Amino acid sequence: MNENKKNIFQLMNPFISKLTSKFEENGFTSENHKKLIWWVHSFLRSRRCKKEDNNSYIYQYTNFNVLESIRKYRKLRLTPAIYMNDPEEGKVMFSYIKNIDNSETNISFINFIEKIQRHISDGTEYDTIAFIRSLSRNEDSMVMWNSSYGDNGAGAAIGMRTEKLNKGTGIFDEEEKLPKEILNNFIISQNQKEDIETLPIERTGLYEILYVDKQAQDEHEYILLEIKKCLKNIFEKMLLDSDDSKEKKIIPLLSELLSPISYMVKDTDWKHEEEYRLFYIGSIGEKCIKSNCESGLYIETEPFLFDTDDDKIYIGPKIDDIIFLKCIHNFKQNGLKVHIQRSESLLR
Repeated sequence: MNENKKNIFQLMNPFISKLTSKFEENGFTSENHKKLIWWVHSFLRSRRCKKEDNNSYIYQYTNFNVLESIRKYRKLRLTPAIYMNDPEEGKVMFSYIKNIDNSETNISFINFIEKIQRHISDGTEYDTIAFIRSLSRNEDSMVMWNSSYGDNGAGAAIGMRTEKLNKGTGIFDEEEKLPKEILNNFIISQNQKEDIETLPIERTGLYEILYVDKQAQDEHEYILLEIKKCLKNIFEKMLLDSDDSKEKKIIPLLSELLSPISYMVKDTDWKHEEEYRLFYIGSIGEKCIKSNCESGLYIETEPFLFDTDDDKIYIGPKIDDIIFLKCIHNFKQNGLKVHIQRSESLLR
């Protein structure tokens, strides 16, 4: 790999290679450790938004206060997945791993998995953070309006062509065939990287949520089964070695490795949301990460919205004619390119 490409992929966040090095530094170099990293990598690749979906749209359902903030700054905010208020957030994958392949029940192994899960939920002992923004494939959807996402019909849905978001990985350090203009923007030094205060959209990645059902397994759920096999083999080897210090060392590493994919798995009960997530794996200390006591950590993308005629906004079905007109005038007055239309959903 030439030096320019090395700089590019350092900038795109070498998550997998960094974790591989950490495993090696701590003496975890067995075939099972390598296979586990490989299967996590495979899972991430399998959930990336497909390039053939670039001509479709993806939507941010939100309230009018957030719409005005997005209108003003033309950027999206990503927050740590661990801040999500859903009590099942990040837990479904571990529940699934514990339940699949139920030919035998190993309480000790289940306890081992739960330690990893608790370490992720605690969120205080490692610096790697999964930042996300939740989006949906649902266009002008009754289900989405009739929820807090669309402010119960009194909000808006910002439609973005998928190709605007689907430019990077947010995670990988692998070589990719990026467009030349993107490559030119990314050939910068490590010191320059640290000066970036907003996140280029090319450094994020768009991922499709996997909805799991214990009664059915597709190829992606098969990957979770392989991840479980590796974890089980690692756990059983530690039992044979009777070395408690190894468990204390490996739990943080496994937490850091599994954390991103744990936020890409949800229960099939929520499949109707057709959720995608914009991801960025960051580390505390990066200059693009902002913070305050009220919001905690957050990242803002560079401005990229409302600069082409492709963007569109649906105004919620409970919005009256005057507010609809005000919204159109607001965007026109500020010279923003966006098609604004009423929702056609018949929400009571």
